[in-house]
Amino acid sequence: MQTSSKVPNVMLPFLKAITGMQLNLQLSRVEIDHLRNALLRRQIASAYQQVPFYRQLFDNHKVAPHKIKTVSDLVRLPIITKEDIRQNQSGIMNRQYNQARCYRSHTSGSTGEPTWTYYNRRYWYRKKYFSKIRARMVCGMRWGQRVAILESEATRALRLKNAKLSKLFLILPVKYMSVFEPPENLLRKLVDFNPQNIYGPPSCLFLLAKRVRQTGKCIPSLERVFTSSEYLTRVAARYIEQSLGVKIYDVYGATETKELAWQCPQASGYHVNEDEAVIEIVDDEGRLVPTGSPGHIVVTDLRNRAMPLIRYRNYDQGILQKDTCPCNIQFALMKPLNGRA
Repeated sequence: MQTSSKVPNVMLPFLKAITGMQLNLQLSRVEIDHLRNALLRRQIASAYQQVPFYRQLFDNHKVAPHKIKTVSDLVRLPIITKEDIRQNQSGIMNRQYNQARCYRSHTSGSTGEPTWTYYNRRYWYRKKYFSKIRARMVCGMRWGQRVAILESEATRALRLKNAKLSKLFLILPVKYMSVFEPPENLLRKLVDFNPQNIYGPPSCLFLLAKRVRQTGKCIPSLERVFTSSEYLTRVAARYIEQSLGVKIYDVYGATETKELAWQCPQASGYHVNEDEAVIEIVDDEGRLVPTGSPGHIVVTDLRNRAMPLIRYRNYDQGILQKDTCPCNIQFALMKPLNGRA
C-alpha cells in the first residue's frame, strides 16, 4: 500500500508537464511565433540581469535587452562558441543559481576541448525526459511500453540509473544498457527485456543489427528504433531497419542544448522543438542564409536559466526547410547535414 500511494504523487507533476508540452504540438504558426517570442524576451531579460557574461556582451555591442523583442532581432547579438563558454565558465552562470546544485553535462570534445554545461532542475527534466517522451509518443510509443536506452557508460554505472528509474517503471518501463557491451551480450539482454522501443547511437545499433543477421535472433516485441548522438547515414538506416524489421526515427540534439529536433512518422524533415529553442542557419561570416540553404547551426535556448546559451554555434551544419510536414504539426522543419566544421 505504501508504494502504490507514493507513485501518483511522484508522477503527477511529470504527467502534467508532458501534457502541457503535448498541447504545444497543436499550436498554429501564429501561436508558435507568439510563444517563442515571449520566451525569448524573458530569457534575454534574465540573462542581462543575472549573467555577467551577457551583461558585458550586450553592453559592449550597445544592444539594450528590451530591443530584442522577436526572434528576428537576435541578429543584433554576436554568435558565441565553446571557447566563450570555457573562458567564461563562472561568468556565464546565472548568479541566482548555485552551480554545485545544478545538473551538468559534459561534451565529448569532438570539436575541441571538452566543455561542461549546467542546467536548472526544471529545465533538466523538461529537456532530458519530457520533450523526448513527447516526440517519441508522436512516433507511436505508448505508456506502459518498454524502452531500452543504449548509453555510453559502463554497465556497472548504469545499474544505479536503472535503480533510480524504478518508480517510473509502472507507466514507462525503462532500462539502460551499455553500448560497450559486446553485441552478443547486448542482443541477449535485449531479447530478455523484449522492449517495444530502443533508443541509441547508430554505430551501436548497426553492430546490433549485424549480430541479428548473423544469429537469426530477433527482439519479438520491438516496434521502433530511435537514433541520436551520431549522424545517421541512409546506408546505416536502411541496414538497421531491414535487419531489425522496424522503422527508424532519428533525433538531432547536442549535449549543450539537449534534444533540438526529431523525425515524425512522415519523415519529411526534423521538427524543431520551437517551444524550447530557436535554430538559425548562418554562413561562414555569421550572416543568416536563406531558408533552404545549408550553413552552420546557431542555437538560442529559450528556457535554461542556469546557463543560458544565446546564439550559440555548436559546429554542426544543417538546413532550415521551406516546406511544412504532412502530419500537421506546425513546428519548423530542419535537416542536419553530414560533417562538422
